[in-house]
Amino acid sequence: MKLNGSWKIVIGLGSLWVIGYPFVVVAFFFAASGSIALAAGNGSETPPALMLPFLSFFFIVFPLMFMSGLLQMGLSGFYLAHVIKNKAASDVLRIIFGVGVFYLPFIAMPFYYFVYVWPDSPPAWALETNRASV
Repeated sequence: MKLNGSWKIVIGLGSLWVIGYPFVVVAFFFAASGSIALAAGNGSETPPALMLPFLSFFFIVFPLMFMSGLLQMGLSGFYLAHVIKNKAASDVLRIIFGVGVFYLPFIAMPFYYFVYVWPDSPPAWALETNRASV
């Protein structure tokens, strides 16, 4: 399955997001927790005012996590279809990547992308070799 350059970039950015969005969520969580802790330590804030950082965290991160989950499901479908249609790839690697897309997508998706999707021709070690029957 050959993709043009713009689709390769879109798939690559989506795969990068699958790796990066857990770090974004953790950063937002620590920022909201820190602001709550600072406001509570100040003593001048009322309890409802302390909830404002948490609510802003929730309303920013919840849609982000929802969209990231949809993106990961869509990318899983793309990568699984690409693994199945990629007859030039080694059968062993196709099985490993097919299973890896579901169990370790943050590792399998970027690795598969840089081995099979981004280059115009995959490296020789990743291709199926024609072996004579013994």
